[in-house]
Amino acid sequence: MSDATQRAELRKAELKKLQTFASNNDLAIEMADMKTGNYQGRMGVHTDSFITQHVGGRKLVVHDKAIVGRDMQPGMDVKIDYSARRGNQAEVTKLKPIQARGITR
Repeated sequence: MSDATQRAELRKAELKKLQTFASNNDLAIEMADMKTGNYQGRMGVHTDSFITQHVGGRKLVVHDKAIVGRDMQPGMDVKIDYSARRGNQAEVTKLKPIQARGITR
């Protein structure tokens, strides 16, 4: 099996684990829209290749760490904007706690 095939299989297995986690916790889960998606919320469960983001209610969005960056940590409140991509990277803004709660001043 080639390295590319092995990586693809590992990524597939990671996604399956995230789907199982969501199902077991009564959460909706979807892949991020990497063309025009704009998401805000707290980062959550992660694997080697992916990280989830709680975007409201019981909904998780799955982001590819290769696109949003590998320094994302669970618990971080961030805004991820794929429409403002710079090359291969989505624009990621770390939010202050007051911004994360939707309060503006």
